Amino acid sequence: MQEIIIVGSGFFSSILARKIAEELGEKVLIVEKRSHIAGNMYDEYDKHGILVQKYGLYFLNTNKFYIIDLLLKYAELFPHCTKLLSFLDGKYVRLPFNFQTVQQLVGAKKSETLLEKLCNSFIGRDRVPVLELVEHTDTDISKYGELVV
Repeated sequence: MQEIIIVGSGFFSSILARKIAEELGEKVLIVEKRSHIAGNMYDEYDKHGILVQKYGLYFLNTNKFYIIDLLLKYAELFPHCTKLLSFLDGKYVRLPFNFQTVQQLVGAKKSETLLEKLCNSFIGRDRVPVLELVEHTDTDISKYGELVV
C-alpha cells in the first residue's frame, strides 16, 4: 500500500491532498506542526467574538476566475474591495496606478495633459506595463514612467 505524505496544511497543501485523495484514490497523510489547519491563512475568534487573522493580514487578489472557483470548492471566501497605498516620491498614492494616481503624483493641473496623452497612446487598453511607459517616445509619458518605477 502506497501512502503520500504532505507536509503542512496551508491552502496549497490542503487542496493538493484532497485532489490526490478524490481524483487519484490515493491515501494521503498530512503532517502539520500547528494545532490547526489553513497555515498562515488561519482565522480564529478573539475574546470579543471577532473573527481575526491570527498570523496577520492576508488577501487573495486575482482576476482568474478558475482560481476562485477552485477555492470555493474547499473554503468560504469573503469578497471585499481593497484599496492599497504606496509611499512614492514623498506621498501616499493609490495602487494599482490609475488616473487618480497620476493626479496625486503630478498634480491636478499637469495631470490633465498627461492623462490625455496616456489615453490617446494606449487606446482600448486598461493596463500598461510601467516599463512600456518608461520606454515611450513621448517625454511626458516616459518621465511619468520613471517616476513610478
